Amino acid sequence: MPRFDLLSFRMRKSRGTTEGISKLKTEFPITRTLTDNTGRPLEATIIGRGITSITVIRKSDGSRFDIPYDRLSAEDQAFVVKLPFQAAMPPAPGTNTASPTPDNAERGILDFRRVKLRELDEQIRKNDNIIYQIGPTTMKGRSLRSENDRLIRERAELESR
Repeated sequence: MPRFDLLSFRMRKSRGTTEGISKLKTEFPITRTLTDNTGRPLEATIIGRGITSITVIRKSDGSRFDIPYDRLSAEDQAFVVKLPFQAAMPPAPGTNTASPTPDNAERGILDFRRVKLRELDEQIRKNDNIIYQIGPTTMKGRSLRSENDRLIRERAELESR
């Protein structure tokens, strides 16, 4: 089995290549058919990953719940541990997560996007206020402008889905 060499990885990375090293770059939400350790499938959308569990929205009825890693199949456990840690967004106000109806199966995903868009807008507004106060030509102002550009791109990508 080949040994992972951190120094050579850093050198390859600094030269712009990471040959043979695959990175899992994923963003939530992720739609996937999960399988539990007894073999039962579950069509769900993964909206967050914690230390011991993932938060999902069941596709059939829109129910939102946590699934501990040890309840997943070995294949799904291997997939989940490669995901970045990210807390799931809280349910939108007025959303009944205890007993959703089949009519709103996609509602959880839409609520997730709506909350994320609201957070991005709020952060962009905060950054703009700070830039206005300190000036756009200061080091901090330039940094915040760059951050706002990234947030605006992230927002546009989220809206296009």
